[in-house]
Parts: sequence; C-alpha cells; structure tokens
Amino acid sequence: MEEQGPSRLKFKETKRKKKHRKEENTRKKQKKKKQGSLSPQLPPYFTSRGPILYDDGYMPPEQAHKPEFTSLWDDVWDDEPGAAQDYWQANWSNSAYQEPIQETYDDWADRIRASMHEKRYGAAERMARKAEEERARKRKEARAEADREEETRAKAHQQKRNDLDNGKLSGARDKYRSGWTKLKAANTENAFTIKDLPIPSMRKVPISIDSVSRFLFDGCTFTLEQKKRMIKDSLLLWHPDKFARHKRLFKEREWDAVVDAVNQVSQALNAIHGTLQ
Repeated sequence: MEEQGPSRLKFKETKRKKKHRKEENTRKKQKKKKQGSLSPQLPPYFTSRGPILYDDGYMPPEQAHKPEFTSLWDDVWDDEPGAAQDYWQANWSNSAYQEPIQETYDDWADRIRASMHEKRYGAAERMARKAEEERARKRKEARAEADREEETRAKAHQQKRNDLDNGKLSGARDKYRSGWTKLKAANTENAFTIKDLPIPSMRKVPISIDSVSRFLFDGCTFTLEQKKRMIKDSLLLWHPDKFARHKRLFKEREWDAVVDAVNQVSQALNAIHGTLQ
C-alpha cells in the first residue's frame, strides 16, 4: 500500500470538513423552511429583526446598534462622580428642551388677518401716512414762517415806537430843563399851576421809580458816577423842605397837588439812589 504524505492527509481533512458544513447548512435550511411554513409570512421588506432600510436588502449587524443615552453624563457618572457633574447635569437637563408656545385659534386668526391687511392695504396706508406727515411738516414750516414774520413786524413796530418815544423823551427833557429855568427865575406870585411843575417823567405817566429812571437815563451812556451825580443834583431840587420856598409862585388851590407830586418824585429819586450804591 502506498503511504500518504502530510499534504495528502490535510487535503482529505479539509474536504471532509467542507462536506460536513454543507450537510449542516442543508439541514438548517430545511428546518427553517419547515418552521416558516408554520409561522405567518413577513413582507419581503421586513425580517424578524425589523424592517429592511435599504433597497438592496442590507441589514446592519446587531452589534452596530448602540443604546441611546438619556443623558450626556450617563456614560461617565460611575467613573467620575462629583459636585461638578451634579451641577452641569441639573443645568443641562433644565435647559435642554422647552415646550413650544402654543398659539390659540384667536391669536392665529389675528395674525393671519393682520398679515393679509398689510399685504392688501399696507403700501397705501404707508403712502397716506407719508403724505400726512409731509402736510404736517409744511403746516409747521408755514406757522414758523408766520411767527417769524410776526416777530419781525413786532420788532419793527417796537423800534418805531422807541424812536418816537426817544423823540418825545428828548423833547420832554428839553421842556423839563426850561421849566426849571423858568421856575428859578420867576418872581410873580400865584402865577404857576400843577401843569407848570417840571416833573422828571413823561406826561400822562404815573410818577414811579421806573418812569423817573427812564426819563433820566434812557438812551444815555452815563457812567455810574455820572448817574449818582445826576441823582444827587435832582434830590437837591426835589427835597420837600427846599421846594417849599417856591410856594408863593403857585396858586394856593394848586399847592396841595404840587406837594404830593414833589413827595412822589423825591421818594422815587431816593429809591434810585439806593440802587446805585
């Protein structure tokens, strides 16, 4: 008998194993076929492990499916416990998901109505508002222009009155000086009345501090010392006791009115003198 070498024995062993596997696979197929005839038939796209997700019938192995984590910290909780994990897990779990705001039917209807109104009338309303704003701006400018014109007319009128008053004031001052000159030179008794009294104020204007001050200083560029000198000279003229020497020149029935006027002028001059200190 011819002896068999190691390679020949190995070949026979491999052939025997292949035959055994083939027979085993055949028995398994027959068993599955027999079991399949007794169980409900599944669709071609569905298997006992679940639906087939791909057209070519590929199903990933069971090992490819990993369990889902309910928290990002579940996989490290046992390994790294601590206060930091508690803090971050609490904060992440609170802010991870928020319920969406539920819109009621009325809110939805109002929003749709407003949107449709904007699409239909929005441009026209914007143009109307713009036109109204333009008209309001023009009215405002017209009022401002009218106010400026009125102010200009008022200033011109006031300047005209001031010029007229200055002219009248200049004439009144001349009359005041000439009146005192005439009063000092007079010798005739009972010749003067209250109208002849040279009062340092415009006629038909009540005697006051303001009227006397304007009569003496308006339109003039006197220094403070010059104003003080003028007031002192005027006080000498209008002192009630010194003015009494002119009593014989006035009519007796007019003297009481003259005394009242002299007292008013003297008081006004004293008040003005006090403001110049």
